[in-house]
Amino acid sequence: MFADLNCSVPSLYQQARELGWTEIRTSIVQSLASQQDLDKLKEKKKFASVPAAVESQNPDLLRLAAKKDFVDLINPLLVPGFERDDGLVQIVADEKKTFEIPVAPILHSRHVFRAKLLNQLAAFIKLCRKLDAHFVFTSRAQEIYDLKSPRETMAIASLLGLNREQAKFAISEAAKKVLDDEK
Repeated sequence: MFADLNCSVPSLYQQARELGWTEIRTSIVQSLASQQDLDKLKEKKKFASVPAAVESQNPDLLRLAAKKDFVDLINPLLVPGFERDDGLVQIVADEKKTFEIPVAPILHSRHVFRAKLLNQLAAFIKLCRKLDAHFVFTSRAQEIYDLKSPRETMAIASLLGLNREQAKFAISEAAKKVLDDEK
């Protein structure tokens, strides 16, 4: 089973299946600017049976979100210096939550910004593995060109320092765990 837990556009599900994804979801994504945004997400999650993902520039809000039962995925990419934030990674590991590593920002970045992002993600994944924090790769696809096959996603993961088995785990077993925990 290969799962994309955050394909942003449901109309892309069929193309994702053709590429080899067996489970495709559109997560509830909540940008956090304050505690009230977490409360809004809690209300949305009551009526939805899909994963809830959070993102924020504020690492303290992500730490708080990691402690909430209704939060499934945490996207750290907006936090300045996320690749060195061992406090956030430790809380996510302790709470048995999962980081979301979206592929779309890598695809949409250019030149030196892409190199910087790849370097940050490689350091972040190394920190996650050191502290035993789970992570999954998602597409966050907005258009057909954002969709990559499981094999291509694993190739991107290999650029970030993962071997084939680790990359496969991040799009299969770790994603399955998020789906199982959601039920």
